[in-house]
Amino acid sequence: MRTGRKIAETIHFVALGVWLGAILTTGMGAAMLFPTVRDLAPSAPKFAEYTGEHWRIVAGHVGAGLFLNADVVQFVCAFVAIFTAGVSVILMGRNWRTLGTGGRMVLLSCALTAFSYGFFIHTPQANAHLVAYWQAAEAGDLETATAEQRAFAAMHPTSTTILGLTAFSVLGAMSVGLFSAMGPPAANRVVRQTNASPLETPSLARTPGRP
Repeated sequence: MRTGRKIAETIHFVALGVWLGAILTTGMGAAMLFPTVRDLAPSAPKFAEYTGEHWRIVAGHVGAGLFLNADVVQFVCAFVAIFTAGVSVILMGRNWRTLGTGGRMVLLSCALTAFSYGFFIHTPQANAHLVAYWQAAEAGDLETATAEQRAFAAMHPTSTTILGLTAFSVLGAMSVGLFSAMGPPAANRVVRQTNASPLETPSLARTPGRP
């Protein structure tokens, strides 16, 4: 494997690892955050006029920051992973047509599609309901706050599905990419022949008695 491709593959797998780690750590953090804050039953003075559950608002503010940071990390890692995968394929030359390379590209495309839908479409819509919920709660508008909170909660299963699909695709790309990163198959390697020259052997090099 060429040095340039080794560097590209190394950066590629680091990007995928950080990408997957950002999803898993954020998911586990949120799974611990919300039950913990709920059990503490906090009260936020800023939302004193809101008679609903304050723990949702407190945990929501912290959780929103966690997921925002995770989205930024995912965005950067997705760009780096796609770029380095392309560089690696280019450096493979004619040997890029393998199942490993094809599988890696398909899985990377799935991860990028799932993340892009969540980042550019689903998350902004969900955040709009979340912000409206907080604003109504701060104003003491219980009816509007309840409606917006329910609308946000209704979008939560889709958010979980997007994260799960992205994580699964990234993990699959890492696994399949190991085979692609090992270089071209033996069948594609050029075997040098010891006597590949079509020129006739010089007369002085012939052994005695050989015509």
